[in-house]
Amino acid sequence: MNLGNLLLYSAFSIGSLIILLLLINLIKNIQVERYVQWLVRAFFMILLADMSLLTYYFIVSDISVNYVWTFTSKYLPLLYKLSGVLAGQQGTLLFWAFLISISALWINERKEYSDFIKKVQIIVLLLGLFFIALTIKESPFITIYDLYPDLPRDFLPEDGAGLNPLLIDPWMAVHPPVIFIAYATMTIPFAVAVVYLIKSIKEDTLKVYSEWSHIVTFWCRISWLFLTWGIAVGGFWAYKVLGWGGYWAWDPVETSSLIPWILLTGALHALSENRKKKESYNILAPVLVALSFSLVVYATLVTRSGFFESVHAFSTGQTGFYLLILVVVSILVSLILGSIKYVKRVDRHVEDIDNGEITLVNRTNIFYLAILLFVILTFISFWGITFPALTKLAMGKKIGMGISFFNIWSYPFIILLMLFGGLGLNYKHSEKKKQLRVFGLFILITLIAAVIKPSESWKIVEYSAIINPEKPFLYRLIGGASPLSIIPPSIYLTWGASERLLRRFKSKSMELKIKEVGIFIIHVGVVLIIAGSVVSTLFDKEFSTRVTIGNSELVRIEGTPYAVKLLGFDTEVVYIEDSASNDIPGDSLDEFYTKIGEEDVYLVHGKVEETVQTEHNTYMKLVDNGRELWVATNRVDIPKGALVVLSGNVMFDFASPTLNRVFDIILFAPHVEVYSMEPERYSTTELVKVAVYNGHNKIGEGTAKSITYKNGNVNKVMIDRSLTKDVYVIYTGKNGQEIPLTIKIKPYVSWTWVGVVLFSVGILFILFFDPVVKERRYQAE
Repeated sequence: MNLGNLLLYSAFSIGSLIILLLLINLIKNIQVERYVQWLVRAFFMILLADMSLLTYYFIVSDISVNYVWTFTSKYLPLLYKLSGVLAGQQGTLLFWAFLISISALWINERKEYSDFIKKVQIIVLLLGLFFIALTIKESPFITIYDLYPDLPRDFLPEDGAGLNPLLIDPWMAVHPPVIFIAYATMTIPFAVAVVYLIKSIKEDTLKVYSEWSHIVTFWCRISWLFLTWGIAVGGFWAYKVLGWGGYWAWDPVETSSLIPWILLTGALHALSENRKKKESYNILAPVLVALSFSLVVYATLVTRSGFFESVHAFSTGQTGFYLLILVVVSILVSLILGSIKYVKRVDRHVEDIDNGEITLVNRTNIFYLAILLFVILTFISFWGITFPALTKLAMGKKIGMGISFFNIWSYPFIILLMLFGGLGLNYKHSEKKKQLRVFGLFILITLIAAVIKPSESWKIVEYSAIINPEKPFLYRLIGGASPLSIIPPSIYLTWGASERLLRRFKSKSMELKIKEVGIFIIHVGVVLIIAGSVVSTLFDKEFSTRVTIGNSELVRIEGTPYAVKLLGFDTEVVYIEDSASNDIPGDSLDEFYTKIGEEDVYLVHGKVEETVQTEHNTYMKLVDNGRELWVATNRVDIPKGALVVLSGNVMFDFASPTLNRVFDIILFAPHVEVYSMEPERYSTTELVKVAVYNGHNKIGEGTAKSITYKNGNVNKVMIDRSLTKDVYVIYTGKNGQEIPLTIKIKPYVSWTWVGVVLFSVGILFILFFDPVVKERRYQAE
């Protein structure tokens, strides 16, 4: 057994022992806390060592390890060697287990170690053991000798298979660790939610509620933040590298990470109300939190199982079935516990009370509707990627739901969510009638805006290929809605967030003010993300054209006001250091002179210093290490400085009547081979520098690239950004002297990225300046 696997088995054994000790403590009340504390630290340190060991194997390119051989090359830069650690399922599973050990360590180091926390620790460790077991089953530490026992032990491949060229990008180096940190940090909220549901069924006391609320919101926000970053980084990578002109295509892998994000967003809204009143959302909040964990496991299944068709899926594995079991079990546990708690619940109508008045229209129910919309949006995305997989499994057919399915069904619920969001943010019982009138007014304006279409291109989806008179009216109604319908809800949501900020900014607490600023810019960020996505997708323009190398004149794109100018074309070659062969055929000139007279035919090499051309022959002066030799051959063009290898016969005191010269020693060689000392190529990059014009005005300039590696190629698009548009140029390789280009004009894409930044800053403000969570966190520590 190798060291990596030994550490895995050790971690599994220690994790199992910790769980056993905690169970003994809970059942028989035997004090084991001191032992547990040190064992958890050992559990973490062993998995840290194992993760470090795998990382080390990648850094030093130990290609005797099969996983390392599969996903790296000795000549990759260090950043992309590190990327290889998470390029496959085995490394990802080990990373999951390691991150869970960090969660267990965080729980372990808390001052408070109640029965509630011990039960949370047991669930966290059980999940850690699950991922360790999967890693053992498909270990990243298996060597090529384990897989192929007949291989000689002294055999070592020259190099690894290399990293997928699409992954050789800084953004993709960041994306996997960020997204899997987001996934793994949902472990604690899941465990806390399950324990809270179990304990609150038996004793729904303030103490149980307090222990749940102390932890869950903080960790859900951490996961929410990393999910946001992971999705954004993945989208930007797709925009920059995949070269199809967009950052979101409802691909199964990217959609799988959005699904838990949507549900977690709904869960956080439920938690915000639950914190204010113990009885509010005390079933829905923990159930949504637990289901969010189920969905991050499902996202792992989609990403790494190899069963889902996706341009983002770069590896496959054999553990998909076990991940599916975890998804199903965690969902059933969440729903069963939630159902039992609901059946035993006494205060079922507490949500209908608003300032002592029983009414259906109140803040709690508005939030219920908003959360229901989050759940519906989650299901649309979930079904959109799951139904094709089920069809493939059941019938063996490959089908795709298509972008239009997601857009048609998501759009109306997003509009409703923004409208209810605006109402909920600004809701005040004393002004309820006035606010409902404003709410109704914005609904009416939205409906009117939905039918205002300046042209036929103003519709949410290009539905002509999927919608016809035979399709339901609802398809045509939603698909044909004008994108102007996004404006009233955006204004209403922004206005509601602004009113809330102004009303609550009167607080004396600076921390509360910063938190409210965070809530405001989160919602402004959402508006910008949605508006930027809709506008950039519906109103982009695409053209194809060709330019010719050497022609720097404007090339007009027929039927458009746009033109392109080729500013330059270049090829850059990156060589692998120390890869040039020093094993040159033939003798050096030193070796040649020591053998003169011993052989009939000599094979020599040397560098051409001088050439003399005659009508039928070429005379070359070779030099090597201070020695020289003249060679005569059939007429050939050999550049000075070239390294040549040739064979022939030696003649002494040869008089050349053509050159009127006598050579003491000359080698007559009928054929000459130019020998290349060029080292092995790591990559070859074709760079096309272009300028794009609208009429006579230059609107964009930059360089598009096509990069060829040993194991494939990748394109890096040119993007010239501004606040109002992106000029986007795709180059996939030249055809002779012609360079084919695809040009896209993407309006207001920058709104989306600005929205992501604002959203992230808002989460950070709330995360670090929420006075309630901050106070509870300090108490726990």
